[in-house]
Parts: sequence; C-alpha cells; structure tokens
Amino acid sequence: ESMLATGVGGKLLQVAVFSNQDQFSTTSNIPADGTTPTVSEGIQVASRTFTPTASNSTLIHVINAFAGGNSGGAIKSFNIFRDSTNIGAFADITGDNGHFHCLMGQTTESAASTSEITYTLRFGTNNNTVYWNRASGTNSVTASNPSNSSLRWIIYEIGA
Repeated sequence: ESMLATGVGGKLLQVAVFSNQDQFSTTSNIPADGTTPTVSEGIQVASRTFTPTASNSTLIHVINAFAGGNSGGAIKSFNIFRDSTNIGAFADITGDNGHFHCLMGQTTESAASTSEITYTLRFGTNNNTVYWNRASGTNSVTASNPSNSSLRWIIYEIGA
C-alpha cells in the first residue's frame, strides 16, 4: 500500500551527486535582515551544472555541508542560485567557538527546460568569521577538516 496521497508522486528520472572537500573562511556579508540574499553576497563555495530530461519535472536539491565559526553570535548563511535567482536560502547560528557541525537544506523547483542549468552555492555571515568544510582552530579544535567531511549536493529529478 502506498503511503503517498492520491495523485502525489512521480517517477525518479535521474539523480546527480556532487561532492567536494574545498575549504574556505570568510567574513563576506550576507545580511540577516529578512531580505532574500543576492548572488553578489557571500562567497561562492561550489558550482555545478545539471541537465533535466523533462521540462515539466520537479528538481529536488538536498545539501549537506559542514561549517564552523569563531563566535557564538555569528549567523552562517548558504544559498543556492540558479543563474542569478536564489532558489534556496538557509541559515544557522555558529554555536560555541571553534566547533564544526553539519548544515542541511533542501528546496524544490520546476525544471522548466531541458537545457543545461548552472547552479552556484554561496556562503557568508552576518558578522565575524565563518568556515566552510572546516573548523576555526579556536578552543583546541583543529583548524582543518577533522573528519574528512565534505559538501554533498544531490539533485533528484522527479517526473510529472
């Protein structure tokens, strides 16, 4: 018996997985002011392309990454852009000094075409320094990627 409501669901057309262990530190600002972040805010930490097989499909983006901070008050923000349009904005408080933890986010969008799409992932903070795929090195926490953690960005294409 299906657990989906009537009329819900579709065929999985393709899955594309992108991962890397690139590391960055930044003070680049993404304001925590309630506005949608723009493609000029923060720093680019990843770029990828995806080519849908059907223009009427739904694309589901799932992102898992790791980040740290050197201040408990900093907000880390990461955003997915389709060309220059923000399709997913996510934020997290850094927690206590030096620690390294998981960031997660997911969003959906319409494929709207079968042409190759370029996506970028941007990362920033509202204050202080934040770290992508590594810890800050404060409070006896190593300033590296202590567990070989990486960005994992999965795109699922679901047929209509």
